Amino acid sequence: MKLKTLSLALAAVTISSQTFAINPEFHGYMRSGIGATGSGGDQMCFQADGSPYKHRLGNECETYAEIGLKANAWEEGNQKMSVNTLFAYSVAQEKDWEAEAPATREMYVAGENMIESLAGANIWAGKRYYQRRDVHQIDYYYLANAGAGGGIENINLGFAKLSAAWIRNTEEAYFTNKQQPIVNDEGLENYSGNNIDLRLDGIQTNRDGYLGIATIYGAYSDQQGQDFAGQQPNHNFENSGLFILAEHTQENFFGGFNQLSITYATDAMAKIGAFGQLSGFNYKETSSNQASYYRILNHGMLSFSEQNLALTYVVNYENYDKDDQQGSSLFTVGVRPQYNWNNHLSTILDVGYDVVEFQDVAKANGEQDNKLAKVTLAQQWQAGPSVFARPALRAFATYAKSDQRISRDTSSKDELTFGLQAEAWW
Repeated sequence: MKLKTLSLALAAVTISSQTFAINPEFHGYMRSGIGATGSGGDQMCFQADGSPYKHRLGNECETYAEIGLKANAWEEGNQKMSVNTLFAYSVAQEKDWEAEAPATREMYVAGENMIESLAGANIWAGKRYYQRRDVHQIDYYYLANAGAGGGIENINLGFAKLSAAWIRNTEEAYFTNKQQPIVNDEGLENYSGNNIDLRLDGIQTNRDGYLGIATIYGAYSDQQGQDFAGQQPNHNFENSGLFILAEHTQENFFGGFNQLSITYATDAMAKIGAFGQLSGFNYKETSSNQASYYRILNHGMLSFSEQNLALTYVVNYENYDKDDQQGSSLFTVGVRPQYNWNNHLSTILDVGYDVVEFQDVAKANGEQDNKLAKVTLAQQWQAGPSVFARPALRAFATYAKSDQRISRDTSSKDELTFGLQAEAWW
């Protein structure tokens, strides 16, 4: 009995020591607040019709959170294996009890230096955000080939780091000749999409300047009983496409950074807001998905510490040229200056302007060219003077004007909102 008790005690000590050795890391993101609209009712948010993003400051109407845990589960010398998880939640912030099932965004294992001949390289498998790139100012993930997959990253080639991954996303394709929304899932098929992702990063071009290149080939994989090409024999559907992005990052650029990227995509990988995944189909795409897409995006941050001034900026143009003339183009410019009264108090002005134009057949199907201007003034208390310092508490007022109706008042094309918001990442 004493021997059994001693064995249990030793086992408990062993488990306890392993638990402490793991030392899990808690990380995440959240935003939440309260807002109202000048013409009455809850806070409205403004986004140009046909744009995949919006100028976000003082223009977010939901409570959103990402909650993650990372555990370094094993370590020996310079080798390490970690377990990474992330769950996301989004509710309309309308009342006390708002139930929402979490979205599983990340669940993967990463191994550092597990291949001795490739020092510094990592292998991984599972579901993850894969080396995403975004413009925080407009909450735009312009490279986000995320999902279930696996691969190897950061292979040192001397002049660059090489990463290779296989990532899969199942997309919904609506195959129908009807120019109306699908009823009872008529014509709906789920197609498995495979993306082969190759990247070169860290190619030095000049002092503090680096080039990165991402090439992603995506193709739908027909399951038994499915025939992608045969679904619409009289139309021109492609089951694959190519996505290429080249981005130059200039560090130490007027106290901040500048990133200029050029993107080109074709056919099933092309759409407005293309980010490196197969695009799927909706009921309006009944004739063709043959297309070419390009985007020129420049964004960054400047900091003038002597003047207590910093700003972020974005300029973006993208064109989705479809063979069936149902594509569109998008132009965006935005600037967000921030004046720091001290290390924890700042005033922010966020100005954004979007122009969306549709091709001829899209217009014939009811789409309308539109413009949207949005201005936000915010007073902010934050954890430091940086434009990216968080947590932050802010009071804001937002004014938006469009050449289409944007207000609950059917005759109005402009609106004012105001409110309070908290935002944090850790």
